[in-house]
Amino acid sequence: MKNLSNKLLNFIEQKYKKYYPILHIGDLLKICFQKQNLETERNTFFSGTLIAIKNKNLKKSITIRQKSKELILNHNFFINSPKIQIKLLKNAIKTKRAKLYFLKKF
Repeated sequence: MKNLSNKLLNFIEQKYKKYYPILHIGDLLKICFQKQNLETERNTFFSGTLIAIKNKNLKKSITIRQKSKELILNHNFFINSPKIQIKLLKNAIKTKRAKLYFLKKF
């Protein structure tokens, strides 16, 4: 029974999995996501530092932090969402932490 469920999960993952650049904590990313109003659909861009990667496979999500002057925004995105496109702007320097939540304090 487990073998059948594993095959089914693998099939679903292959069908819906998106291919995106290899991401590391501390990377500078630019994300284009589609916002949908009543009748119109527009693209919105969000760029910032990758501070966390959560979960695996189809549920994989990332947290990005953007700082502009005095305003700090944190956004969570599901990587495999069809409304998101990820572009890697700059590779990260090596970090010793898995998540950079300490950046929220500054």
